[in-house]
Amino acid sequence: MANIFENEISRSIKFFNWHGAKLSTFNGRSGHSEPYDFWILVNGIHYGVEAKKSEIFGSFEFKRLEPHQRQGLLDCEKDKGKGYIVISFRKDKNRKSNIRAYIISIKNWIKLEKKHSNRKSIPEIEFIECKLIEPLNKFRQNGTLHWYLKTITTEEPKIGKRRNNSNNK
Repeated sequence: MANIFENEISRSIKFFNWHGAKLSTFNGRSGHSEPYDFWILVNGIHYGVEAKKSEIFGSFEFKRLEPHQRQGLLDCEKDKGKGYIVISFRKDKNRKSNIRAYIISIKNWIKLEKKHSNRKSIPEIEFIECKLIEPLNKFRQNGTLHWYLKTITTEEPKIGKRRNNSNNK
């Protein structure tokens, strides 16, 4: 079952009219270990995106990116695609809702793992200060949270009518 952050990413992909899908939906499989969460195709370039949500204040555990996900994103890069991890933190130090997200390429994630090889997790302050990680901007459309995913592609997202929506005729 998808978590709230995966639902937000899925809505954002649709909002920008990109071709993409959650892999379990795309493959018609549910409950199986997919190489990453989302497959996106923009201008002939394949993007693999793994979405992670952290409810823990202050850090993100390296082990949360499972070996098959790490390898799936690396394989995406080998196939001339691009692999990314998007991480959402949902609470602040006062345990109040303060939703924020960051994006990092799989290549930069590996650099980060090496830099922090003596640690089990990466502190959120590193997400803020590290030049390898970029924050994702959020916005609301009709009360629904979306993430501005332009960072993933070099193409400016096209905002318009949603595909396959009978209400938009």
